[in-house]
Amino acid sequence: MSPGPGAEDDEGDLTRKQRREQAREERRALEQAEADHAKRRARLTQLGIVVAIVVVVVVGIAIATGGGGSKKPPSVGSHESNATVAEVKTLIDGIPQSGNTLGDPKAPVTLRYYGDLECPICKEFTLQVLPTLIPKYVRTGKLRIEY
Repeated sequence: MSPGPGAEDDEGDLTRKQRREQAREERRALEQAEADHAKRRARLTQLGIVVAIVVVVVVGIAIATGGGGSKKPPSVGSHESNATVAEVKTLIDGIPQSGNTLGDPKAPVTLRYYGDLECPICKEFTLQVLPTLIPKYVRTGKLRIEY
């Protein structure tokens, strides 16, 4: 039995429908790819901005802390150096020391001091706070300082 005259039209319609559906899927895939590309570009732009901000902050901090000036430390044997040594000796004279520990090993409280020789905050702590802690707490045996 041969197909009737309308059978070819049905197959042609199906083929047209299939082509339309295929074209829709291709458009959707292309739109999805473009959307993904736009998202990726936006994320990379945001990452670039964040990296740029971090670099600017780090450079600003480096300039602020490193540009301290031309003040030289006192040379060994100079009057200023000798005065500093004498001041430290009077501050810790008679207090037990062992390696990096200052104070009675049996003191009930231990202060673990993590310092950096180039850190301005550590310098401020060492010059302003430690000289008040040592006579009041370390010398009396209440505190032990580990550097």
